[in-house]
Amino acid sequence: MTGTDARQSPVQRPEGGMDMFLIRLVVGVLEASWSILQPALRFFAWVFAVAASFALIRDWSNPIKRDDGTSGGQSLAEQLSAIAPDNYAGFVARMEAAPVASWIWDPWLATAFGAPMWLSFSVFAALLFFLSRQRRRINVFAN
Repeated sequence: MTGTDARQSPVQRPEGGMDMFLIRLVVGVLEASWSILQPALRFFAWVFAVAASFALIRDWSNPIKRDDGTSGGQSLAEQLSAIAPDNYAGFVARMEAAPVASWIWDPWLATAFGAPMWLSFSVFAALLFFLSRQRRRINVFAN
């Protein structure tokens, strides 16, 4: 609408069009839910950090002797295949067969599942700690 039009709409259109409106809406919802999401992320980061420390203590106190002569910590894949071999095998088969998930599985998730359990949990805990950090708000003044 132009400024000369006598019939003004009671609803003001946001500057930048509908795409900017949707972006502002999503950002507003995320900012409102961040007060709930941040403590939850921090809690799960502590849970994974404690689990990583337990796994490190277990691997350090009782290292596993493998058939090829190497020793080391137990990986997450070994632990899951010992607990539920059919479920883990089915999960791996579904991840390798899915067209979207196959590019995530081979370079990323297979490496994470093959790493020692304490390392996988530590990296995940560090990622959650990073995501749940306190954000600093800065004021930018421009002349």
